[in-house]
Amino acid sequence: MSNTAISLKSEPDLYLRTLARGLKWREPDLIAFMNFWTYLDDTGSEDAKIYECLYIGVGGGIAPLSYWEQAEMLWNVSLADAGLDVFHVKSFKNFERDHPEKAAILIDKLSSIVKAYVSPIGAFGDLQAYRKVRDSKGWQAYRGLDFATQWCFERLASRVMDHDRVNVIFAKTPKYNGRVVEIFEAVQEQHPYGYRLLDIVPNKVPSTEKRLQLADFVISGFMRGWNHRHSTGEWHDDFLFHLYQTSLNAGDWKYFSGVDLKNYTPIVD
Repeated sequence: MSNTAISLKSEPDLYLRTLARGLKWREPDLIAFMNFWTYLDDTGSEDAKIYECLYIGVGGGIAPLSYWEQAEMLWNVSLADAGLDVFHVKSFKNFERDHPEKAAILIDKLSSIVKAYVSPIGAFGDLQAYRKVRDSKGWQAYRGLDFATQWCFERLASRVMDHDRVNVIFAKTPKYNGRVVEIFEAVQEQHPYGYRLLDIVPNKVPSTEKRLQLADFVISGFMRGWNHRHSTGEWHDDFLFHLYQTSLNAGDWKYFSGVDLKNYTPIVD
C-alpha cells in the first residue's frame, strides 16, 4: 500500500477520494508468508417470508490484518461524520429514508473503503429455489447456509498462495454456529488446500466487531444490487458496479441457481 501525506483527521473526504482510485494489494505484499483475515456475515433466513427475503448467503472480505485496521479506522470516521455509531443494512433503510443526502455520501465513503482495502468474497442463492432443493433432498433446517459457507471456505483456501494462511471471523448465527465450525474443519481436512485455513472464531456480533459491519455491507449490498441489475439510480447500482465487477471476474463471488443448488455436494452430512 502506497503512503499518503493526506491527514485523515483534517481531510477525511479527500482521503477517501484517494481510496476511490482503486488502490489494491501490491504484488510484493504477497511474496512473503502472510496471515490473511476474513470477516464473514450471513444474510437472509430459510424460514423467512418471501416478501422479506429473496436470497440467503454468506459474504464479507479478505485482507491482511494491517489493511483491516486501516479500513476499520476509516469506517469509524465515516460513520461518525454521518452521525452514526453502527452500520447495519436493515436499520440503514430508515436513515436512508430520513437523510437521503447523508446516506448517499456515507455509502460512497464505505464503498471506497471496501474497494481500497478489502477483497469482497461471498456466495448466495435464491431462497425459493433453495427451499425446493431442501425439500427434495430432505435437508434439515440447520443446513440453510451450508452451500454458501462451504463455497466461501473452499474459495478462501484456493485463492491465497501456498505459504499463506487464512483466519476466519464469523458473525453470530445462532442456528448455524456449530455447523459453521464443522464445515470449516471439514474443508481443512478434505480440501486439497485446506491446510491454508488456519483458524476460525465464530459467534462474534457486528455491534462490537466493526469489521463484521463491513461484511454485512458487502453481502447485503451485493445481493441488493443483484436484485436490481437494471439501473434504478439507487446506491446499490454503483455499489454493484464499482466493487464487484472485478470480484465476479476473479471468481470471488458465486450465485447458486436452482441447478447449482441441486448439484451441490455437501462436505459434511
